[in-house]
Amino acid sequence: MNVLANDEKDKKGNGQALASLRDDVARAARLLTLRQMAAATVLDLRQPLSVIALDCGAAMHMLENREAPVNQLGTLLQRIVDSVSRAEDVIATFDQTVMKRYPSCQELDLGEVIATAVHFVSCESTSRGLRIQCSIDGDSNKVQGDRVALQQVFVGALVAVMRSIAPSSGQKLLVTKDTDEYGIKVTVTAKQEHRAEANIPVTYFGADEEDERIASLEACKAIVEVHLGKLVPIENEFEFGYEIWLPTLPFA
Repeated sequence: MNVLANDEKDKKGNGQALASLRDDVARAARLLTLRQMAAATVLDLRQPLSVIALDCGAAMHMLENREAPVNQLGTLLQRIVDSVSRAEDVIATFDQTVMKRYPSCQELDLGEVIATAVHFVSCESTSRGLRIQCSIDGDSNKVQGDRVALQQVFVGALVAVMRSIAPSSGQKLLVTKDTDEYGIKVTVTAKQEHRAEANIPVTYFGADEEDERIASLEACKAIVEVHLGKLVPIENEFEFGYEIWLPTLPFA
């Protein structure tokens, strides 16, 4: 863990680097995250909007009857209120990522950050027939950093590995965590036997998938480095993917 053994001067410098992380550095990671979020948000909003539409229709039908059951109308209205609240939560999560903002250092639960990233990529993982298996326990998950920036890092790593796996129902992508006295190591890996022989280029808004992957990983590497961590590729005969090291100690 020499990569995380920094003196106080290095910690202060990297804390300042986080605060001044340039927009152009993180742009590729942010664009990739926004595309994943957009797909997930569509699915997240579809369910509450469907409930609202159905319940409004049912309520209007009841009101055609002069003796409409008030208790049933109340139940429908409460479901509509609950669905609107759910939709607002989905939109708020999207707003927190897309709005123009400066990175900020705060205490984070890394498990929550990773869970959000996994949710963001759920549409692509499902379309590729992949299952994401997370083994992130609830202990020693506290890190300091910027929530949105770290979400982008894990989205980038997840997408990079997913797009290297041969499409097939039931293949697994593993997310695991180890902790020691220096910090936390999160690994995002898949088995070599599931690796695609050749990636088929896919275009998103005019950007080649491979070019997007490379640009996103470069941005992710820069983000991790200003968090005093390191993003390291994993490549051996059994698995491939990425290790993401992050310190558990404050660095600002």
